[in-house]
Amino acid sequence: MIRTLPELARAWWTLEDRWPNTSSTQQLLQRPLAPAYRVRAWGAEEERARFLARSITVLVDRLARLPRVWQEWETFDAAAYFDLYPEQVDVLLTIRETKRLVRVTAFADVLSPSFQEAETYWIEHVVPALHVAQPALFATAGKEPLDGVGETWAELLASEIGPEMERRLYKAAREIERARSLLYDWGLVDFLITSAAWEERYRVAASRNGHVDARLWERLRLVPTLTLEIAFSLVPESARLRRRALMRWYRRPWSRSRAR
Repeated sequence: MIRTLPELARAWWTLEDRWPNTSSTQQLLQRPLAPAYRVRAWGAEEERARFLARSITVLVDRLARLPRVWQEWETFDAAAYFDLYPEQVDVLLTIRETKRLVRVTAFADVLSPSFQEAETYWIEHVVPALHVAQPALFATAGKEPLDGVGETWAELLASEIGPEMERRLYKAAREIERARSLLYDWGLVDFLITSAAWEERYRVAASRNGHVDARLWERLRLVPTLTLEIAFSLVPESARLRRRALMRWYRRPWSRSRAR
């Protein structure tokens, strides 16, 4: 599943054979998004970017407050806290918890209408074409004659599908970059703290063995992303926060009556 613009750009630029068969956009929008995360897909480019930036502020605020409220949940419910359906949580968030540390990553690029258009086009048009055209795209000298259908689809990729994919990637990059600029202009410190753009680009540039392709990295460094991340320790802050939560509960008149 592709959830960030750097991931989508890498998939298109490298034409790797590990193509996803699940659309993050389709899963995210299968059920209605909460109003706070909805971004208009129409209107002027500046207006769409502004709506996207406002949605990101909601996500940033909830991430920033998470270290203070985590211990108040017996079992943390990400869907309830972030106001999402469970399948939307699977797209938008990754939560990794150990005994000492919690790390939450929010793949906010998927809230961008232009990213959704580009990712949908990749799934519905580019990937099927690649499956047919792959032998022609990766042909080398000395192999058997190529399939005519594969050659036709390879030509279609080069002349029509490819340029359209590039156009959609560029449109998504402009929208995401403009939203990032607005968040900087608004001086949102929490956004600066939680922004994980560099980390996401580096992760995408790294191969499975951890090696970073220098040429790919140079291109990915220019790809904007709204990926967010926060990490916080559960020790020893956890004991203090839990004690505070229990004291608040105990001071309520109804809690003492129920305790009896």
